[in-house]
Amino acid sequence: MLMQKIRDNAAWVVVIAVVCFIALIFVDWGMSPGNNMTRKTVVGSVAGQDLRFEDFDQLVQQKAKEATDQGQELSSEAYAALRRQAFEEMVQEQLFQKAVEQYKLAGTPEQVLDYLRRNPPPGADKAPIFMGPDSQFSKALYEQWLASPRVYDDRFMQMMEAQATHRILPMFGLSRILGAGQPSTDLEAEFAIRRDRVRGWGMLVAAPADSFPSSQEISDADLKKEFDAQKDSFHVGKSTAKIPALIFTKIPSSVDSAMAKADADTVVARALRGDDFAELAKEYSEDPGSAKDGGSLGGFQPLSRYVPEFGAAAKLLLDGQISPTVRSPFGYHVIKCNARQINGSDTLYDLSHVLVKVTISPETIDLIKDLLDSVRNTAKAGKTFAEAAKIAQIPLDTVRVTEGEMGRSTTGVVPGASAWAFQLQKDEKTSEVLETSGQLILLGQGSVQKAGRHFDLVKDRIKATLAARASVAKASEYLASVLPKIQACDTAESCYQQIGKLATTKFEGRPAESWVNGIGYAPAELLSIWPKATKTPKTWVGPAAAKQGAMAIKLDSVSEPSAQEIAEAVAEQRRTSFRQGEQALQAYLQARRLDGRVENNLDRFFRD
Repeated sequence: MLMQKIRDNAAWVVVIAVVCFIALIFVDWGMSPGNNMTRKTVVGSVAGQDLRFEDFDQLVQQKAKEATDQGQELSSEAYAALRRQAFEEMVQEQLFQKAVEQYKLAGTPEQVLDYLRRNPPPGADKAPIFMGPDSQFSKALYEQWLASPRVYDDRFMQMMEAQATHRILPMFGLSRILGAGQPSTDLEAEFAIRRDRVRGWGMLVAAPADSFPSSQEISDADLKKEFDAQKDSFHVGKSTAKIPALIFTKIPSSVDSAMAKADADTVVARALRGDDFAELAKEYSEDPGSAKDGGSLGGFQPLSRYVPEFGAAAKLLLDGQISPTVRSPFGYHVIKCNARQINGSDTLYDLSHVLVKVTISPETIDLIKDLLDSVRNTAKAGKTFAEAAKIAQIPLDTVRVTEGEMGRSTTGVVPGASAWAFQLQKDEKTSEVLETSGQLILLGQGSVQKAGRHFDLVKDRIKATLAARASVAKASEYLASVLPKIQACDTAESCYQQIGKLATTKFEGRPAESWVNGIGYAPAELLSIWPKATKTPKTWVGPAAAKQGAMAIKLDSVSEPSAQEIAEAVAEQRRTSFRQGEQALQAYLQARRLDGRVENNLDRFFRD
């Protein structure tokens, strides 16, 4: 009967089967209502920008050809690796181009022309039109050809121009920015190489400024004169504030300590009563490393591995004994000696313990908040913040803060200080009680100094600068006065010591950037007299003033790199600079990848 009905409706059965088959095709190719056919032509996206399968496949085939041309056999795993590599390269290219657009790094027409002048297209050195009378590549003929506008009608030259504009020049530019610590020109590289490789053998003497303290009183008029003479040096770019504060660090009170000890004493009592120590450890111990193992500390160990307080208590225990409560920097311990074992001259102990940590309790935090609230109420009643703090017998702290930055006190960072100082404090005498993970803070009304030049803010700094300057001047005068004696000493260090107030440094092939006894690391000041010293060996050069004193130098012999050595070093520096710039660029793009919203659809195409 059933078979007869199927035969009668065979046409409908066929139609239903065909429809189901077509539906399956639609689902498989991503054409269901929630999908789009175009997703089968996209291998991924970067920040909403699609990566086309056609471009991806072309890059994979190119990489595969390069590998096979080099004699490599490509297994399925190697192909999978090539696909992953190609995808990452496309992602990085998209991220790079977004950086080019964002920071406007594209090369200008002048930069592109200069690049093409210095980098002829592949094969140009063999092209007949660029050959000079000596049958060698002529740069003049090439540049003459490059100057013709018709050259850029050629598709290959258009491609080179686009590559230089949007890829090569931006890459060089961004690499130089990211690797800014490296010399960017041959002149800079040559200077650095000469500075580092010119060696000298001789003696340097210094008169440290510390040996010539300034006793001269500096009047406010002199300080103001220095302040007025330097219009830009003492300008404060942002508003600053000085805020009185009460700061409590969240540390346990004696009550908290007593509560922790009471819990530890309870463990001792129950253990001595016969309760299972391992179960007590699981119930009470706050040592996550041992609590789950019933308090076991890992079998036989020397006592030297434990803190002294713990080790001293454990040493008194016999097998099976329980210690009284022991205090250590970690909290309160109850120790059980499971067994002891003699190991040569040392005794090993198999120990278990229960640790009860001493932590600040909610009750203690509430007491501190109540104390700070009492200061707030006293200030609201008409007392100053300092008076209210004195009544509560709390020492005042000071928070210094620059607008928009984190405030700092003697105890560390104070969050919320900037907002309080520059936005919230108006008619309010105190802030609300501020709570961080480690502190409770109450802020009073502070004094705000607006951005600009403020003599009173930098008065002490100017005084210190003028005093240091006077000391350096005295050191320079002294060194100049004893220079004839220094010249007579030659290289005998004992002779310099007899002169007094001098520090000596022997040069034994060291470069200009060196440590100078009595002055410290002084490359800038030393570089000011180093060139003359290398050009006039056996002659004392100086005195030269430094931030920490004065110095004079005499080189008996000098070694300089040859022109060829410098050229080779410059070339190597150029390669190193380029490599470091590339590494910096890769690190930059990798960082950009994290927020680039990268979507990878490779699993829709391949099963690796």
